[in-house]
Amino acid sequence: MNKKILQFSFLAVALLFGQASWSAASKLYCQGVYESGELLQIVIDIDIQNKQIITANKVSPIALDDFNVIWVSEANGVQFESILNRWTGELSATMIQNNQANPNFLRGLCETIDKRKF
Repeated sequence: MNKKILQFSFLAVALLFGQASWSAASKLYCQGVYESGELLQIVIDIDIQNKQIITANKVSPIALDDFNVIWVSEANGVQFESILNRWTGELSATMIQNNQANPNFLRGLCETIDKRKF
């Protein structure tokens, strides 16, 4: 009987830690280039379960589907709509200023730390 309780306890602990890892935010390392030619390097923390993304110490809600993560952010009075492809890691952003959209303002690629070469 004690053996069954012990086995159940191990199972409960394993499930608990498994769920904790599922809910943890993922850290993505993104590199890209703005339309102006300026380079971008940014670390993004994305929390799928809580539907939020953290970039440059700003938390933004995200919309997601099977293919993309989409969020809107603002900097210096300019709005940006960013799209991150969940399959390829491709990142693109549209700048929206004075009700005019500037698509492909930013193009890049995001990877997890396990893809780092050295």
